[in-house]
Amino acid sequence: MLHKFAFLARICTRKPTSNVTASVCPRCNKIRYDEVQHFFINCNSIDANRNRFWNILIDQFSIPFSAYLHNRSDEELVCILLGQEIIDHALPEEEYVNFLKLVAETWYVL
Repeated sequence: MLHKFAFLARICTRKPTSNVTASVCPRCNKIRYDEVQHFFINCNSIDANRNRFWNILIDQFSIPFSAYLHNRSDEELVCILLGQEIIDHALPEEEYVNFLKLVAETWYVL
């Protein structure tokens, strides 16, 4: 499990791309302006991972929490997926840890 969290940490610590400069995603060959946001929200190469995340989230977490995440902007959702504290929708600690594990397992790709 630790290697999955390390993968997310590497994503978070990459040099940010400028909002002015576009680059091509090596995974899906689409133009991207924000590497991290593209990875979590738009990259076609991990659509299956993204769908799996939402399906598990809906099955294992409360409907209000699922709706809360679904209604976040792309930027807010990425911050939450990367571990930003969820201020306006408190989760019990064990449930929050399970959520972070789900994130790590879902977006771990080689």
